[in-house]
Amino acid sequence: MDYTKEQTAALANVLCAKAKKVQDTDPDRLNPDVADSAECLRVLGRMVQGKSIHQAFGAPGDWGYGTPIGDALSALYKTPRAVAVPSVDPDCEISDADSGL
Repeated sequence: MDYTKEQTAALANVLCAKAKKVQDTDPDRLNPDVADSAECLRVLGRMVQGKSIHQAFGAPGDWGYGTPIGDALSALYKTPRAVAVPSVDPDCEISDADSGL
């Protein structure tokens, strides 16, 4: 199913608003995992708008070299696109039944 730019923009705006709400928490109490989670909501918003992985996530250093996300991005960007990627963690997979399709 194709969605209009207005529909995807509306979803992206909701995701970004949710991220802002999380990051507006007292910065002294915001742990790094929560901050990353807020940024992941922004990434999802950018991907909903059709951005590439690189456009959505940015550079590995944006997340921190030596962090799980930074390291995963670094490995991804160094891997030729034709190479098979490892399977997704089963807890992260979405079946057609879960997605409402």
